[in-house]
Amino acid sequence: MKTSYLKIKPYDSLFFRDGKPFKKEESNWHISMNTPYPSTIYGAIFSMILRGSKNGRNILEDIEKNKKNLDNIVKKYLKIQNIFIYDLLQEDIYIPAPLDIFIDEDRRRNKIGKYKKLQYTVGSLTLEYLLKNPKNYKRADGYYISMLKYFNYYQEQNKDYFDNVLISKDEIFTSEYNVGIEIDKYTDTSKNHHLYRIDKTLFKERKFYYLVEIKYDDKIVKFNADEVYQLKLGGEGKVAQVNYLENKEYALKKLEKVYLDKVLTCNKVKMILTSNSIFKEVAFYPKLDNFKVIGIVNDKEVNTGGFSLINGVRKMYKSNKAGCIYIL
Repeated sequence: MKTSYLKIKPYDSLFFRDGKPFKKEESNWHISMNTPYPSTIYGAIFSMILRGSKNGRNILEDIEKNKKNLDNIVKKYLKIQNIFIYDLLQEDIYIPAPLDIFIDEDRRRNKIGKYKKLQYTVGSLTLEYLLKNPKNYKRADGYYISMLKYFNYYQEQNKDYFDNVLISKDEIFTSEYNVGIEIDKYTDTSKNHHLYRIDKTLFKERKFYYLVEIKYDDKIVKFNADEVYQLKLGGEGKVAQVNYLENKEYALKKLEKVYLDKVLTCNKVKMILTSNSIFKEVAFYPKLDNFKVIGIVNDKEVNTGGFSLINGVRKMYKSNKAGCIYIL
């Protein structure tokens, strides 16, 4: 399979549902996520491929014959690797701030929490490292860190603090909202308890895009760097522009170079989640071959939901929040 990148630019505000149920009489205010679940992006891209590909009919026939093994069938054509926020002008990408970064009251100065060697137990897991929160700082929830600043500041943990390393979600995204009611067809008046509000998200500036790293079967699925594609995205199915990138962006090239040149001086590594993640084997931590989890920086679980168009079943999972850290 080939690894490439798609740059997605919405034309309008979008509504990305989270895992909460939408019932007008019970939950009448729904807030859109800024970055959709990988499954949302996956469905939009796969639908675009089916509509525009010469082999779309063959793919559909393959799916129809193998509905019982659907996940494996569709993944042999397309996989989502990463979803980033991309800054076109700075040629930089953003990820949610790791949960061991803290910010002061003035929202300028950042600190990275120190880890204390201390043996303790969480459930059946024995851990060796515990994060110590710095005084007069709060966790940087709702912030992002650029990949270039990640290299220059976050990895250099020998300094006591840094200035202006993070960017707030409010500097990347803004929101709009729709208010609706339901009309009683018999009285032609609004129904009680059926007033609802839906908040929608959009990029604050034109320079921001979603950058999606994909792996795909390039013998079947074809992309052209000179062509502009369109897909339907979000709960309202609005159109977004898609460009195929032939080469990696600058920040991704540097990411690859840094890790290829990295020489480990100890047998411990830090793993950071860049999107909400579900671990099938163990509920709240990963089970990896040849690695042992010895420290966790977690937050409360978030609901991650979806809907199967094949069997009409709504799915709901408890997932780990983007930014969670695992010391391995």
